Amino acid sequence: MSGGTFDIFEAYNSATGILRGGTISDYLLAYGAEELVISIYGYGLTYNPDAGSHGGGQVTGLWEDGAPCSIDLYAVGPRPGAAPVDTWPHISLHEIPEPCTLALLAFGAIIRLRRK
Repeated sequence: MSGGTFDIFEAYNSATGILRGGTISDYLLAYGAEELVISIYGYGLTYNPDAGSHGGGQVTGLWEDGAPCSIDLYAVGPRPGAAPVDTWPHISLHEIPEPCTLALLAFGAIIRLRRK
């Protein structure tokens, strides 16, 4: 997902999801096999297990385009006849270097090459 608006984003079994932008207005649910991974790309991404309104915490930060990102994660404990659900173990946060940081690194590399 790199744009658009979803109320609920769900992934099951051994799916792979890549989130780079957009809005999830209610919650993100990932449930299933160990290899199920939802990758979230952005700047300043943090996870707070006590935030959010669906029991699984909340991921906040900025998307790749600089827009604010706030995603509530879904979790529910054991219940009769069903296994517990916890989305966080299936989330992988990918911090993208800010453009200014990349520019400074490139500038430093150019200067170093000129000195050789």
